[in-house]
Amino acid sequence: MASARHHLREILLHEIGLSHLKLPFSQLRTFTGDISHRLEYLGLFVSAPQLLTATLKVCFAFPLSTLPVPFIYTKLYTLSLYTDIRCIRGLRQPVLDVFRIEQISSGGYHHIAELFRESRCPIRSLYRTSIVGT
Repeated sequence: MASARHHLREILLHEIGLSHLKLPFSQLRTFTGDISHRLEYLGLFVSAPQLLTATLKVCFAFPLSTLPVPFIYTKLYTLSLYTDIRCIRGLRQPVLDVFRIEQISSGGYHHIAELFRESRCPIRSLYRTSIVGT
């Protein structure tokens, strides 16, 4: 019997926690889904070192605080967030090329500017679909 090889490249999850899955994340290139815990958010980047594209709805319980030291992830080219912008505080993405954000709450532009400035990324495309607050 031949051994099964895992070739997982893409995951689409909604309302399912990553911690409940035992998948070969090390091969993952694209992730779309909900992140409800801070450890899942960090865990996605740690367990998926080949991740190139992430579309996330991050639903952290408060307080949302800065990541513990700047968290550097060197592979992600496209990041789309359908959440409050505060989840990117402390995140560094040096190869980020495309950034999409649905909600920008009051003061959120500061977090985006910090992400780009501190990451020194070659951002080419920035998309914003709505503004919440003033």
